[in-house]
Order: sequence, then structure tokens, then C-alpha cells
Amino acid sequence: MDKNVINIILTNKCNGDCKYCYLKNKYEVTDINNIHIDKNKIIELTSGISESFTNVDKLYQIVEIIRKNDNVLKELYLYTNGIIDNKNVENFLIENRDLVRLKISLDGPKEENDKYRIDVYGNGMYDRTIEFIRKYKKYVFSINGVIAPKHNIKKCMWFLYDLCLKNDFTLLIVPMLPVKKWNKKKLLYYYNCLDKIELINLNQEKSIRLIRICGDITRYKEVDKYGIIQKIDDYTWEEAFFDNNNWIMI
Repeated sequence: MDKNVINIILTNKCNGDCKYCYLKNKYEVTDINNIHIDKNKIIELTSGISESFTNVDKLYQIVEIIRKNDNVLKELYLYTNGIIDNKNVENFLIENRDLVRLKISLDGPKEENDKYRIDVYGNGMYDRTIEFIRKYKKYVFSINGVIAPKHNIKKCMWFLYDLCLKNDFTLLIVPMLPVKKWNKKKLLYYYNCLDKIELINLNQEKSIRLIRICGDITRYKEVDKYGIIQKIDDYTWEEAFFDNNNWIMI
């Protein structure tokens, strides 16, 4: 976890039932009345566990903490799948537009996203998420994509990249965890696709902020002249993903 971020688990409730989620109900909800805040920290509602907008009343309590505490940077990062859109959500965003930065969960185009991202009733999320992004574009900080082995990996990555490029969003991409769900050949293809996007992004006039989670190209033994991974060996397979059971962010 980022040492400059205060991660808050607002609730264990989620309106999604994503097929690859393995974090459900595994974390205790943060006691927001007993948060120790050091100087120059950012408050962020932790991802992968719950939906931020399932409890707007608690969001207002977090906002009150931020506004009253001079040690906290005046930003609030919220993870959301974007399928809750009602007057409470709209009013909260409007009233706190100076603070809120949305991190939207989206994995690719409709046919790919809805393979895994479904709500508790079994319905795909794509249409509602895209409409939420369109409506609240000015609050969006990033699009966060989880890529699974059964996705069309290249199609998903390019869709997300183009969306972020057109809208000046940050793009965060992570492979589906745990790692044992992947075979090495598929993971190699995942990283080669991501590396190619990264190279193109770095070498064009307009670019986006691209964040990779889990794994670092410098950890692999063989890369070609363009920096594209050519081989993953058993040692780096383990090292690239885990450090004392924590995710590695680069």
C-alpha cells in the first residue's frame, strides 16, 4: 500500500458480483471515528472490497474529516463501478466536486467487460458504467481495468487506453489475481500487450498516465531491443508478483 495514503474500508457491501472477485467480506470495516491521520496524507476508499456509493451517509462523514483536518490533503479518491446513480450520489458529487476523484472499474468493451463484471442480479455492468462516466466525466480520475485470462486481452487494453486518451483519464491495469489462475504463456502475452501500449504512449505527442500493478519489466531475464518481454522464468514468476504477500506496485 502507498505510505502516503490512508486506506479506508467504508463497507463490505457491494452491488456487484464480479466473477473473479476473491476479496468479498475478507476485510474489517474501518472505524472512521478512530482514524489516526499524519500530515500530508490522502484519504482513499480501498478498492476491490466494496462499492463506495452503497453508503453515501458515511461518505459525508469522511468528507467532514477531510475538511476539518489540516493534515489531510484535500482530495478523496473513491472506487466505484458506476452503476449506482441516484440523487444522493449526484448531490454528493456536486457538493464535493473540489475533493472527489473517481476511480471507475471497467475492463473493456461491452462483450468483454460483462464476462466478469456483473451485478448481484447477474446483469452486465457495462452500459451503466459507461453512462456514469459520460455523466460524471469531470470527476473521473482514472479507469481501473482488471484483465483476466479469458478476456480478449489485446482488445480490452486498447479499448481502455483509447477511452483514457480521449478523455485525459489515468489508466490503471492489473492482471486478475491470484496468479495461479494464469498460465505463463497467457501472462507473457498480457505483458507484451501492455508493454506495446506503454511504448506507444511514451512516444506520442499526447499521452496518458499509465499505471501497472504487479510485475516489473526489469525483473525479467530476456527482453528485446524494444523492451518487450521474451521470457518468464520460474524465479521471476514468483518474485514479480509477491513481496511478503503484498502486491508490488510500480
